[in-house]
Amino acid sequence: MHLRSGAVAAFVVFTLALTLPQHAAATTLYGVDVESDQLLTIDMTTGAATAVGPVGFDYVVGLAFSADGTLFGADLVSDRLLTIDTTTGGATAVGSLGYGAVLAQAFSPDGTLYGVDIESDQLLTIDTATGAATAVGPVGFDHVVGLAFSPGGTLFGADLTSDRLLTIDTATGAGTAAGPVGSLSPYGVYGLAFEPTGTLFGADNYAKQLVTIDTATGTATAVGRLGSGGVVGLAFGPDQTPSPVPLPATLPLFGAGLSLIGLGGWWRRRSAPAA
Repeated sequence: MHLRSGAVAAFVVFTLALTLPQHAAATTLYGVDVESDQLLTIDMTTGAATAVGPVGFDYVVGLAFSADGTLFGADLVSDRLLTIDTTTGGATAVGSLGYGAVLAQAFSPDGTLYGVDIESDQLLTIDTATGAATAVGPVGFDHVVGLAFSPGGTLFGADLTSDRLLTIDTATGAGTAAGPVGSLSPYGVYGLAFEPTGTLFGADNYAKQLVTIDTATGTATAVGRLGSGGVVGLAFGPDQTPSPVPLPATLPLFGAGLSLIGLGGWWRRRSAPAA
């Protein structure tokens, strides 16, 4: 009787394990529109933007998500680092950056927040606790307005003056144009963000287009109209509603094994001759 009960219990545990919801964070593309002061979510298949809520600062740029899911931005008017609530859009000041024109930010795989100040042409590291920025070195391009780390850890930038996609050395700050030409024309890309599988997206503030960018050549291709007039920052972050993911492949085998062990013991008990 005990063995049969064990088999039944194992089967119940196995069945429940299969029916329990399993979740993993999906990714949502966020942007910020400086004309309407709105945090946005953006459909990466169509480019359509939906307002989340007002940020509450005059000119927010440089969106970047930390590993724990905190969204950071920079206010160009007050020169302050911000954190932004992705459910309401509201921003809170962290502290002064100490540089007057940080238009782009991105987190490295090791958790360091980088930025570029276009007034001094400096690559920066930024203290997320205080907002204070420290110079790494000159980028060598006039107007870097987008930053994003690839899944492999390469820092890319977008230079508005030359319409070029760049790679940037995080040790020295030096930028190099991607590909033989690296031209993003006719798109004036203001924000960059890598989708986790490796596709690089950009926001064209002039044509109001979401674009994808070939990292080898710098060529930009339109996805669709953003429908928002001044998108100057992009960042991929965790979805507010996690989506189901498949169970580990070994779990059904584990459950089945427990059931067979219990059933085998019950059958031996049943077949044993009476004492």
